[in-house]
Amino acid sequence: MANNPELISDEAHRAEFIRMVFRSIDKIIEAHTAIADALRGRAEEQPIVERVLDILAENVRAAR
Repeated sequence: MANNPELISDEAHRAEFIRMVFRSIDKIIEAHTAIADALRGRAEEQPIVERVLDILAENVRAAR
């Protein structure tokens, strides 16, 4: 088992398992992408990013 990284070899069953265990994975990915995009935009404006709390707070509100 330790030598086989694909414990669930059938792709459809693996996808279903991931959806079952991580039911909100789509929302997590969406939130992560939005935060990452906003941070990249901020970094383009400011080479040294001084504030991130406003980005995080805005995205937490949007995710609810």
